[in-house]
Parts: sequence; structure tokens; C-alpha cells
Amino acid sequence: MESVAYLGPAHSFSHDLVVAEYPKINHVPCSSLHEVVESVASGASQRGVIPFYNTTRKSIEESQVELVTHRDKVFVTDVKPLDVR
Repeated sequence: MESVAYLGPAHSFSHDLVVAEYPKINHVPCSSLHEVVESVASGASQRGVIPFYNTTRKSIEESQVELVTHRDKVFVTDVKPLDVR
């Protein structure tokens, strides 16, 4: 079954986005950005959701580092906005 890895436990902002955008595939919670990207790079998950910006619109350096580290196996295919209040 297809799966999507995401940062955080159930009912986190990332989880809410994953449930809304990918309701019919397996949701895999991860405890770090590294774990999300590694899940996709290894083929354990077919998709991953990681934050690019935080609530102050600053970039999240760890996300960028993980994507560069796994650049031969992981690709950005979409950007999903999430309004956090």
C-alpha cells in the first residue's frame, strides 16, 4: 500500500495536512525531518511531507539540508500551503 511519511504525531499540523491531502493512503508518523526524508529515500514511503517555512515565514534549514543530502533519491513534487493560526 502506498504511504506518506510526515513529521509529528497524530493531530499535529503536518498530520492534519496529510489527512486532508492524502486521505486514502497509509500515514506514517516520524519523529524527525531526517526520518521523513530517509523513509522516502529508502523507498519505505512513496511520499513525504516536511515543512519549508515556519509560522514567521522563515525557511527551515534542516529541511533544505535533508533534501540536498538525499538529492539523488528525493524530489520536491508539490508545495501544499497550511494556514497555521
